[in-house]
Amino acid sequence: MAASHDHSQMPTHAHLMLFGWVGMTLYAAIYRLWPAMGAGPLARIHAAVAHLALIGLTAGLYFIYGGNIPVGEPLATVASLALLANMGLFAWIVFRGTGRAAAVS
Repeated sequence: MAASHDHSQMPTHAHLMLFGWVGMTLYAAIYRLWPAMGAGPLARIHAAVAHLALIGLTAGLYFIYGGNIPVGEPLATVASLALLANMGLFAWIVFRGTGRAAAVS
């Protein structure tokens, strides 16, 4: 963007960095520090959905800010909802692994 002076894809870049870098780093750190949380099938589902939704959101935003809103908007919408639901799944995995539920197990 700096070399071309075309910043039209700045929102796409920002979302990719936020979810692709910060979000995935947080997920990886938690699963690395508490391996039991990453061992179950929910963690594998979480990881798969996180990656697919990130790809979908990035592609959708790329289309939107590239001028192809009819293609990008549904893709970004579905991916955003998947990311939101996936964050809830991750919160459940963490709660189950560190909260009161873990103390009972």
